[in-house]
Amino acid sequence: RSGSDLKIAVYTCTFRDYDLLLPPIERVPGWDYVLFSDQPAPLGRTWRLRELPAETKEFDQAKSNRYAKMHPHKLLPEYDVTIYVDGNIQLLGSTEPLVAEFIESGAPIGLFRHSVDGKTVEDEILDGIRIGKIPVDLKETAQRQLSIYKENGWANLPVTENAIIFRRGGIPELDQLMEAWWRETFAWTRRDQVTLPGLLEDTGVPAYVWDWNYNTSNRYFRRAYNHLGRGRKRSFGLLSDAIQASHYRKDHSWIDALLFSATRPLKTLARIASKYGRKIG
Repeated sequence: RSGSDLKIAVYTCTFRDYDLLLPPIERVPGWDYVLFSDQPAPLGRTWRLRELPAETKEFDQAKSNRYAKMHPHKLLPEYDVTIYVDGNIQLLGSTEPLVAEFIESGAPIGLFRHSVDGKTVEDEILDGIRIGKIPVDLKETAQRQLSIYKENGWANLPVTENAIIFRRGGIPELDQLMEAWWRETFAWTRRDQVTLPGLLEDTGVPAYVWDWNYNTSNRYFRRAYNHLGRGRKRSFGLLSDAIQASHYRKDHSWIDALLFSATRPLKTLARIASKYGRKIG
């Protein structure tokens, strides 16, 4: 089947105010854009809000995100192709050429190479410990994981960056791989980049890996910001999100450019008031 005959969904997820979700610059007609969240959908009609299953209710932000990321076969079974994007990734141009390339490859999953050429599972685990992506209380767990991965030949496998994932629907082998990815990730340190390469190797499920990274300049994606985390100021609810989003969309949308220009003086006054308010106090 050609890309035009396929039912395609782009989906993302954000929980506990962790990300400022940005509407796509260019939407593809006929595609659905699905948001899994415990927050209201952003202003506009791009994202169709869905909730995760009741079984995930007690999950924290990270686990909720991973569940959505790894379970499109359960959450979006009606689609032929799903494209997962992290909440801090901005969609720029149409990704139809990438879907066509992915379909032509015949692989059930499409990934992007790591921004650091040749980075391995071992490198990723050690870097995670060094820079704090793996918490101190999980350091010994990570070291045990690395020891086992050295024994079974996974430690030297190259890692991919998994903020964007293309997948085909209705492929049992891929569904089983995603379930195994979920189990393996939460058996250790929750770092999904280090668990997927070995599972791909052992199961023999082929992956199409683009030979470029979405963090480099391209016409499809842009990492708009690092994850914002909790405590983000939203004094005016969804309007606050729209004002913040205008900063990232102002070069692509006249409406956002107008909103950004109109609110910029207010932001400056707020910063001045905050600065001198602290001095007076």
